[in-house]
Amino acid sequence: MTGRQRHCPACLAPTAAPDNQRILSCGACGHRWMWTSESEQKQIEKAVYTHDYAGYRNDPVFERAIRSLLDSEIVPRLAKGARVLDVGCGAGDFLAAAKERGLKPVGIDVSENGAQICRQKGLEALSGDFLTEDFGTQFDAVTMWDVIEHLRDPGAFFERSHGVLREDGLFIGKVPAFGPISVGLSKRVPRLAGMLLGAPDHVQYFTQRSLGVLLRRIGFDVDWLHPPANRLRGKRRGGSLKRRVGRTLAGAIKGVSGDGNLYFVASPAH
Repeated sequence: MTGRQRHCPACLAPTAAPDNQRILSCGACGHRWMWTSESEQKQIEKAVYTHDYAGYRNDPVFERAIRSLLDSEIVPRLAKGARVLDVGCGAGDFLAAAKERGLKPVGIDVSENGAQICRQKGLEALSGDFLTEDFGTQFDAVTMWDVIEHLRDPGAFFERSHGVLREDGLFIGKVPAFGPISVGLSKRVPRLAGMLLGAPDHVQYFTQRSLGVLLRRIGFDVDWLHPPANRLRGKRRGGSLKRRVGRTLAGAIKGVSGDGNLYFVASPAH
């Protein structure tokens, strides 16, 4: 079987990549990911992050959950008026909730559509590349909500986050976690990857171990948060009978697999 060598996005260990296998597993840290080329990743982003992207729509579940998370886990850790950068700010629900609580949030999104939605709400947001944008300041906190799983090179985003944080700043976020059954089935039956993993939009399939490995490699100390409501987004409803049955089946598989969410707060190691 022909193939080539890739490097794990979490620990950078070399990993054999058979030509007929897109979802790879790292033997060193256990991380799983879907390999994409840079051009493929840009095509995915262009197709996904349009004005109709789900992350730009009203989601009452997210609005309630993010306010609860701000009150219980984020605001108590920050000074009043702390400057917060929300990466992948979407429709600005987090920005609005943070502003209500006396923080000074600014958002950045890869899509101009998303940034425009935020600005129309009176929020500070810009579109651009987080990796190269000159913010002209450092931040007390950087947040990412359901962003990291979309990134071809999450380590680059973590390094950039480390660089724009103040010395005592916080990197806070949430990422879906995937157990062995969901990933294993998707590797064996690629057509299931969209239903179980959210591929090709989702290209990183973290566990707590592999996310911790990545954070520590970049120079963060990490703590895990356990908010009362683990779900951050509303469930999809409606659609054809086939879609509804598919979602029910996927939910059952994910439950057995132990899929869920990882919430973290990390700080630069000293």
